[in-house]
Amino acid sequence: MALQQDGILPSGVDPSYLHANSTAHIWIFGAFAELIDNAYDPDVNASKLWIDKLDYGKTPCLRFLDNGAGMDKNKLHKMLSFGYCDKRTVKPTESHKPIGHYGNGFKSGSMRIGKDALVFTRTKDSASIGFLSQTYLKAIKAKSVIVPMMDYSLPNLERGQSQETENNLRAILRHSVFSSEDELKDELRTLGKFETGTKILISNLVKLPDGQLELDFTTISTNILCPEAHEPDTSAVQNRPVPQCSSKYKSSLTVIAMVMLVKIICKFILCFYEITNLFYAVPGNWV
Repeated sequence: MALQQDGILPSGVDPSYLHANSTAHIWIFGAFAELIDNAYDPDVNASKLWIDKLDYGKTPCLRFLDNGAGMDKNKLHKMLSFGYCDKRTVKPTESHKPIGHYGNGFKSGSMRIGKDALVFTRTKDSASIGFLSQTYLKAIKAKSVIVPMMDYSLPNLERGQSQETENNLRAILRHSVFSSEDELKDELRTLGKFETGTKILISNLVKLPDGQLELDFTTISTNILCPEAHEPDTSAVQNRPVPQCSSKYKSSLTVIAMVMLVKIICKFILCFYEITNLFYAVPGNWV
């Protein structure tokens, strides 16, 4: 039974809203921009952001990794939930103000890129995991959005032994790309080299009607492309004999990063190559 206040039921968020909310981003790189903005916000203050495609077993995943401040369990829960925003808790400077206000960017952005997002985050005192998953919610026939979470103390990644904790762990292992808690802890340990930071793994990446991934990871090994951005809209009024102008920014994440670097003071490492705003890429450090 949902929690009540004076006998009045709260308004739950139906799982279908995760997909509906993501459709705000018709263009998939708009979803990328949301996650990049989040890493740059003053309360995160990352100086480096890695974006790349990794395979876990046979499952392709998109990884967003930053060396920012990280989140404790409460802040992570707010990021994964609807109706919260902590972006104003850190006083911004005139040249570095928070982007957005309602805290919806992570949900809309990640769910546009894929159906499942597993978040690993680490502060100086704790490490946490959160799982926002359409796959999980569909499997359990959830009536409202629920988010499995784990919380560990540092430095030894120790956790509680309650039944609630075991239920959260079981849900993550059953429906994510990981099959053991040791694998989850290994992901948290990799954040230790920064002391603090956040890693987002997005899986069940969006596919086209023909079954192919919407994103192209193979044509250029140092870039992520969106070929569909060049497809003409045959239903549009503009189907007249007018010359088509193909803008690279619509289909190339490298170009998107270059444009954002004009305003954002943050190093981008895309597919293991650092992007500069001088319109070329140089080898970046592997993480």
